[in-house]
Amino acid sequence: MKKRKYHIASLILALPLLLSSSNSTLAQSSYRFQHYDIRDGLAEQNTQSVANDSLGYLWVQYYAGLFRFDGYNFKEYKSDLTDSMRSALGSILGSLNTDPRGNIWINVVSYHKSGSRFTMIKHDRKTDGFVKYTLGLKSEGIRGKQFEKDCSVIWLCTANGLYSFDFRSKETKHYLNPHPDSLVASKRNFVRGISVRDSFLLLSTHQGLWKFDKTTKLFSRPKVKPQDSTLLYDSPIGGIIENRNHNFDDVWMFINNGFIKIDSKFKIVQRFDFPLFRHMLYDRDKEGFFWIGTDNGVYRYNPMDSSLLNFRMEQGNVHSLPRDYGLDVTVDNYLNIWLTGGPLSRLCKADIPFRNFNLTGGG
Repeated sequence: MKKRKYHIASLILALPLLLSSSNSTLAQSSYRFQHYDIRDGLAEQNTQSVANDSLGYLWVQYYAGLFRFDGYNFKEYKSDLTDSMRSALGSILGSLNTDPRGNIWINVVSYHKSGSRFTMIKHDRKTDGFVKYTLGLKSEGIRGKQFEKDCSVIWLCTANGLYSFDFRSKETKHYLNPHPDSLVASKRNFVRGISVRDSFLLLSTHQGLWKFDKTTKLFSRPKVKPQDSTLLYDSPIGGIIENRNHNFDDVWMFINNGFIKIDSKFKIVQRFDFPLFRHMLYDRDKEGFFWIGTDNGVYRYNPMDSSLLNFRMEQGNVHSLPRDYGLDVTVDNYLNIWLTGGPLSRLCKADIPFRNFNLTGGG
């Protein structure tokens, strides 16, 4: 059997499914994470989410509040019930997002409130305040969301179909992909990812890919190559990861044992096998690299040469990861890597080493 060679730019060997555990550790003292905590102006050690707006500010969320970082100082935003521009922050805050114009949005978490409606908060740059929007759907089961390019509509994928919310009319609409068999219907309406195109949406579901026509409001299958139909029509597909330049020939999707890349004609053109972890959060930078937070540290995958880099916590090294699990990864506009899930941590692009090791994997 022909052996495959894996070119791994790595500080710790990454693919345990392919490489033996005896080769799993390499020196990792040549990179430096910078950590921010209460000594730097944050209110607590456990940060939850970060996002970078179009003005270059970094926004940091934790359960009880919100901070904005200008590279030097943290500014805290607190709820003030007497101030209409700050009263929206009285809720428990969830993850941060940005729209196509680079505005910051915050999801509101509704713990122990079954049936409560989904709420989002937008930062208003003119007033430096916050505006709350309550959508006409339940908070439970929301898997992802994407804005239209003009930010007038947001699309939400849920475990019970597709939703839209129009910010101008404040109208929420619900769309189901019908099938007479309830089991089949539940699979195709478990929507996990959205790619917004000019005339349609591309949806990833528990029953493969679907198109949703924005005009007719009808669902249909995208035309795929026969050799790709089993995976793209019948298999569960997770989130859709687009190129930041909106190049539809460079769209990736998460599957159970890795990632696949499809082009604008829905043909599978590349595949990346990756072990499945219980916790996986990922982002993609402007150079096309994937950054994946797992229960085994943080991985960086370069699809151009299939190289893989793994960052791990190193005992006694204050500039290593703060821990190896529960980390969310965000790449800012300047290609710095930010981690939350503990202290806020940053890895500057200039600090990332590129030492290559040619290793042979079985197969």
